[in-house]
Amino acid sequence: MKDRKKKAFELRRLQGRQRASNKYRVKRRKIVEYLYETKPELHPQLRKVYRPGGGRPRIEEQIPGLLEAIEEIAKIGGASDDRRRSEIIRPCLTLDDLREKLRQRGMDVKRTTLYYR
Repeated sequence: MKDRKKKAFELRRLQGRQRASNKYRVKRRKIVEYLYETKPELHPQLRKVYRPGGGRPRIEEQIPGLLEAIEEIAKIGGASDDRRRSEIIRPCLTLDDLREKLRQRGMDVKRTTLYYR
């Protein structure tokens, strides 16, 4: 019974810390955005603290036309729906074949990236 109370207390404490941390990040982001809009002379310093749109850019931004190329390759080597009632295309290629055909078109994309497309 004591162990259960101890675990429940620990869980409540962690959840409270999580809420406080999230609230702090949102508040800090709002302050930085306000300063970014009102004081342009602080832009270089603010970029170090807060980078809007952080993270890795999408592969579609790096290689424009990637999805269209994948769709075209799938249509050429693929099969349509059995009853032709939908626009579903079933590619008959493996990921390695698709990657090789994209490489021939000048698009070097990793295999795992293709898996998620």
